[in-house]
Amino acid sequence: MATVTTIIPCYNHGHYLPCAVRSVLAQTFPDWEAIIVDDGSTDDTRQVAAQFTDPRVRYIYQENRGLSAARNTGIRAAQGAYLAFLDADDEWEPVFLEACLAALAGQQGATAVVTLACFIDQAGLPLPRLGGQALRSEDFRSRLLEGGFFPVHAVLVRSEVVQQAGFFDEALTSLEDWDLWLRITAGGGKMVSVPEPLARYRVSPGSMSTNAGRMHANRMMVLAKHFGPPEGDPAAWPAEK
Repeated sequence: MATVTTIIPCYNHGHYLPCAVRSVLAQTFPDWEAIIVDDGSTDDTRQVAAQFTDPRVRYIYQENRGLSAARNTGIRAAQGAYLAFLDADDEWEPVFLEACLAALAGQQGATAVVTLACFIDQAGLPLPRLGGQALRSEDFRSRLLEGGFFPVHAVLVRSEVVQQAGFFDEALTSLEDWDLWLRITAGGGKMVSVPEPLARYRVSPGSMSTNAGRMHANRMMVLAKHFGPPEGDPAAWPAEK
């Protein structure tokens, strides 16, 4: 059984998939499995996935059900004690897994570790900015209340913690990762930082994060789910709300 399961959901991103998989194959920590979840792609995703013959790489096809459902399919098939979520158009630095596991080993009671991220363009070239913040463990919850601030593939999390939190919410069409981190930290889950940009986030036109209307609608759904409706007297709300 592998130590880490990397879940790679892919929907019509067969042209980027090799970059994602190769960044997993290049990891300095070798005890991993990777599960490519093809979410009903109509491009050449199946053929691209078949090119990878390393026995640690598996392929699962499902009818199109959305990003959260694809990740959940991967979680159910995972055998690793830790989970990492690498979207098909994103990448890791070679030491990502090694650095994350070392950070968790040094923090008693830590359930997840978060690295910084760098941004890359469609060709994979670096862009001049970083994403995320390096925080003390005790500051993660309050910062998360302000909104998500790191990409999902910048995280390594214990599998049992995700199972207990209830997987990704398939009713959400964006910000499903923020919702999961809010649930994990509400239950006392401790997150720690690695202050290095070890995740590469690809910026491309038409991506989910560029749809402002959908992002706002899902943000309000997440907030209502955790803290109730926005109506009422704020003076009477609990501190987190």
